[in-house]
Amino acid sequence: MAPVVVQFLKKHPDASVDLHFTDSIQNLEQDKVDISVRVGTEPPDHHYIRRIVTNKRILVASQTYLASRAPIKSVTDLDEHDGLLLGRTSIWSLIHQDGQTHVAFPKQRLRAITGDVLLSMCKANLGIALKSIWDVRRDLENGKVIQVLPGWFQAHSSDIMLVTPSKKFVSPTAFAFNHMLTDYLKSALRHDNQ
Repeated sequence: MAPVVVQFLKKHPDASVDLHFTDSIQNLEQDKVDISVRVGTEPPDHHYIRRIVTNKRILVASQTYLASRAPIKSVTDLDEHDGLLLGRTSIWSLIHQDGQTHVAFPKQRLRAITGDVLLSMCKANLGIALKSIWDVRRDLENGKVIQVLPGWFQAHSSDIMLVTPSKKFVSPTAFAFNHMLTDYLKSALRHDNQ
């Protein structure tokens, strides 16, 4: 978010931005929020939702963690490994690029409400995490984590959406930020979800 906010504030010197980060679903009209970026499940239908990009999630772990445990040759092996789980999740619903599906029941090593914590624990050799490709791209490139079972992805949608109140009037400033943010996200994430 930071790069697009910087760009927007420089282009619109009279505008102000108030950023809030939460995993809870808000009532944008009641909370007086102009734009929300949502990853995952869709918010209530009284909001206007625009899907920006598909958000593929993959399994990742550190080389050290994988070297210290039994090899993972198939999705059934995941049940014997330590899972770093997001939110209330206790399973991983997975789909292979050829259409096969599988539900894995990893051992719960850690549960957290933020993906940053999961990635930190993953890089600290504590287990396997299901992460968005865009979120682990640099760590994959520099070898801090590696993909577990290439070809397998999270089965259900975790798409990135822009959500706005359903009210008819949107301020010109919010409208401009909405478009700038949409363009930025599409550009920044286009290679990670093909």
